[in-house]
Amino acid sequence: MPATMRFTKQEQQALHAKCVKLNKQLMALEKMPIRESELAHILIEKSLKMARITKSGEIELDN
Repeated sequence: MPATMRFTKQEQQALHAKCVKLNKQLMALEKMPIRESELAHILIEKSLKMARITKSGEIELDN
């Protein structure tokens, strides 16, 4: 398993934008901001638990 992961430019921009938005919310709650890499790890960890295959063979995330 590779120790690094490559993101497309669009994925990088989306991750950055979401991180900025979440950090504003964290700061409003007087919490420490998170780095983009931390957010990526959290999203991967949580989404892996929710991933499933549909009847048509596509990957979906359960609620």
